[in-house]
Amino acid sequence: MAHRAKKLSRLIRHTDAGLQGNYAGSCIACMQPTDTGLSVTGEPEWHAAFLLNIGIPRNEAIAIVERWPAPDESDDRLRVYRVCAACAAKGRFPKPQLAIDGGNVPNIGQP
Repeated sequence: MAHRAKKLSRLIRHTDAGLQGNYAGSCIACMQPTDTGLSVTGEPEWHAAFLLNIGIPRNEAIAIVERWPAPDESDDRLRVYRVCAACAAKGRFPKPQLAIDGGNVPNIGQP
């Protein structure tokens, strides 16, 4: 985790903050500003595997998924992740599309 923290601190120094003055609206993997995303539907392990494939270290991918609220009957395990095209290509996922409310982004579904 310390290695990732050092890597992120170097990356953040070379990446300008977004319009909000922070990293909101940035790719979840590389922290570059992006307005594109992919959706993932499936069990938590499926989401963790997606995060691993776009370049997030294992312990961080697990931590992201563990922060989810406990599932209820209305929770279908659909999440939209802000992802840039370069990180999506690392995992050989479809090209991400504009991620806006009500928009259609490609979905990675659990088989």
